Amino acid sequence: MKNIYKVLIATLFVGVTANTSLAAEGEKYAVFDLGQVSVPDLCKGSGFSCDTTSMGYRFGMGYQVNPNIGVEVGYITGISMEAKSVSAEATASGIHFAAIAAMPLDEKSEVFGKLGMANIVAEASGGGLSVSHDNSNMTFGFGARYFLDEQISIRVSYEDFGTMTVDTSLDGSKVSYFSAGLLYKF
Repeated sequence: MKNIYKVLIATLFVGVTANTSLAAEGEKYAVFDLGQVSVPDLCKGSGFSCDTTSMGYRFGMGYQVNPNIGVEVGYITGISMEAKSVSAEATASGIHFAAIAAMPLDEKSEVFGKLGMANIVAEASGGGLSVSHDNSNMTFGFGARYFLDEQISIRVSYEDFGTMTVDTSLDGSKVSYFSAGLLYKF
């Protein structure tokens, strides 16, 4: 729980910095995306093999301070991976906050970068045991957005959520998310 306070303080700092340094009218938006989560070292050192990719989805809200700067909060879930030779499963879900910097390519498209914090809870169960661990990490990502009209755009992105573990005695694994989704301004 202590780590979530770090995430909230970092997000508040990013939001205040963006709003005070750039005086502009902003736009609110909602986002939904679906993608592939990769956890390549999930079963490393465990003696058994498992799936290292899963589908995940995210929904969130954002505030576009100006055409180049925004902040976003989102909830990612649906991440579930199973061991192949034993009855074990790992799941993860959590909240993330990010500052977004965008650069237009033309009138209909842009590229962007994201920098933020995430608090993701990873859980594993199997063989009568169950473990859970809060993971708070710095995150980064990049992507592109294509504007269909004034309100709706399509975006694709890659994000690195840092190293996560289900137990403090384990090494953990890097977690990445490649996604595509819709953004709706209101």
